[in-house]
Amino acid sequence: MVDNDTAPQVSISFSQEEVEEGTTLILWVTRTGQDTNPIEVPVTTGPVGDQMHVVFGLDPGVSQRRLTYLSFDDDHKGPDTHYEATLHPLDPEFWVPAGNTTVNASVLDNDLYTVGIERIRIKWDEGRPLRFRIFHDGHTGEEVPVNLLIEEIGNAVSDDLLGPRPARILRGSNTLTPVIYTEANDGSDGDAIFTVRLQPWDGYEIDPDNDIAAMIVKDLDPLPVIRFRDNRVDIPEAAGTGEVFVELESVLPVPRRVSVGYEIVDSAAADDREDFTASSGRLTFEPGETSKAIEVEILQDRLAESDEQFSVYLKEPIFAVLEDGQQTLLAVAAIVDDEPTVTMEAAQEAVTEGTDVVFNLERTESTAEELTAYMRVHKSAPFAGRTQETVVFQAGDSTAQLVIPTEDDDARRGTYTVRAGMEHPPLIGKPRTYWREAPLSDIVTVRDNELVVRTFCNDG
Repeated sequence: MVDNDTAPQVSISFSQEEVEEGTTLILWVTRTGQDTNPIEVPVTTGPVGDQMHVVFGLDPGVSQRRLTYLSFDDDHKGPDTHYEATLHPLDPEFWVPAGNTTVNASVLDNDLYTVGIERIRIKWDEGRPLRFRIFHDGHTGEEVPVNLLIEEIGNAVSDDLLGPRPARILRGSNTLTPVIYTEANDGSDGDAIFTVRLQPWDGYEIDPDNDIAAMIVKDLDPLPVIRFRDNRVDIPEAAGTGEVFVELESVLPVPRRVSVGYEIVDSAAADDREDFTASSGRLTFEPGETSKAIEVEILQDRLAESDEQFSVYLKEPIFAVLEDGQQTLLAVAAIVDDEPTVTMEAAQEAVTEGTDVVFNLERTESTAEELTAYMRVHKSAPFAGRTQETVVFQAGDSTAQLVIPTEDDDARRGTYTVRAGMEHPPLIGKPRTYWREAPLSDIVTVRDNELVVRTFCNDG
C-alpha cells in the first residue's frame, strides 16, 4: 500500500485523434511517478457501441502499456469508426487518474462511393413516365449527390430536361429511381434514343460497367400522309414548265423533315413525241411545309397534235406514308395542245366575172407567230383546173384572205364555180401546225356578165 500523496498517476490517450483506415491506432495507458509497485488499470475501450473491459497490468518499473487496433483498407465505402476509452480508477491509495478519464479517436474511411446506373427496361412508349435506377455500393448513412448528363437522339422529352442534371441518393437508401416524363401527341418524329450518363463528381467514382443507361422511346403518333393535290393535271403546252402539286397532311405537327421520291414517265411507251422531259428525284418537306411542286419541263414543238399524257409516280416516302397506304401513287398529266384552229368561209356566195373571189380565214388562240395555211382551189368548166395556194397569217393577225382573181373575157361562157378547201398538211408533206375546223371548204359562183345577142330575120 502506498501513501495517497505519493500514489502514481495514470492517464490514457490515443496515438492520434484521427487516422485513415489501413493505419494502426494505439491506446496508451501511462503511469507517472512512483513505479515500484505493480498496479492494475481497468479500462473500457473499443469501437463505440462495441466496447470491452480490459485490465492493464503495470509491473514494477513498467510505466506504459498499449492496446493496438488494426484497421484495414477494404476499398469499400463505409462509415467512419469511432473509438472510445474510459479509465476506471481504483482505490486512490494504489494510483490516481491524471487528465481526462475518457478519450476518443476515429478511424476515417478513405474510400469513395462506387456509383452506377442501369435501365429498368429498354423500351418505353411515349407519353409514359420513363424510369432508370442509380445505385451505390456503400453504406446508407450519408446522402450521396451524383451528377447526370441526359441526352437524346430524337424528340422524346422537353429540351428543359436535357443536359447536366444533379440528383441525390438519400440517406437510408443506396438506390434512386428518377422519373422522366416523355411527350406524347407531339407529331410523328420517330423513335428516340434516350441516354443518361453518370458524370464525374467529388465524393464518388463511376462503375465502369454501369456508367450509362440507354433506352428507346417509341413514337406512337401517326405518320403524316403524302398525296397528290389532283390526280389529273392539265398543263398548257406553251407554259414552258408544268407543276404537279404534292401535299403533306397530318393531324399533328410534323417536327422533322419528310421526303418522297418521284418519277416522271411517258404514259404511252410507243409514242415517239417528246413534249416533256422525263426526270426523277425527291421532294423534301421541311418542318411546317405542307405543299411542294414537281416541276416538269414542257417542250413547245409548234405542231398541232392530240394532248400528250405522262405519268407522275410517288414512291419511297421517308417519315411519312402514301395516301391509302399504297406503295406508289399515280397522277396523270396532260399537255394541252395550244396550236391555233383555222376556219374559212367565202366572203360572198356569188360574184360577177372580173371580180375577185375572196375566202376569209380566221385563226383562234395562238396568234403571236406567223402561220402558213395550205389551200386547194378547184374551178369548174369552162375553166376547169386545180391549184394549191398558201395563205400567210402575219404575226399578231388573227385573219387572212385567199383571193382568187376571175377574168372578164368578154366571151359568153356561162356560169362556173370556184371551190376552196383547207388541205390536211401531213397529206402534202407539210408539218401540221394548226387545226382545221369545219367547214373545210366553201364554194362561190362566178356569173358571166356578157349580154345575150339574139338575131331576128324579117322575111316579110
